[in-house]
Amino acid sequence: MTREKPPGKTWDVWIEQLIQEAKDAGEFDRLEGKGKPIPGVEAPYDPDWWVKKLLEREKVSMLRVNARVVAGPPTRLAPLDADSVVREWRARRA
Repeated sequence: MTREKPPGKTWDVWIEQLIQEAKDAGEFDRLEGKGKPIPGVEAPYDPDWWVKKLLEREKVSMLRVNARVVAGPPTRLAPLDADSVVREWRARRA
C-alpha cells in the first residue's frame, strides 16, 4: 500500500527516507542490470529514442501511415488496417 507523505516533512526528506528504507530492506540488491553500464548512456541525444525503443520492444518491423490525412501532404503508404495490426501484435505476444 502506498504511504502518504507525513505532515511537516518536505517532499525531499520524505522521498530520501523511503529510498533509505528500501535500501535497508534490500529492495535494490537484485535489480536487473545492477553493476552494468546503462545502455546508450554515451550515445548522442535522440528526441525519438522512446519511439525507437517502443518499436524494438514490441517487435514492430514496419509502420504504415494513413494515406488520407486531414491536413498535410498526402502519403504514398498503404492505409492502416488497425484490426490486422492488433491481431498480428497479439499473435507475436502469445
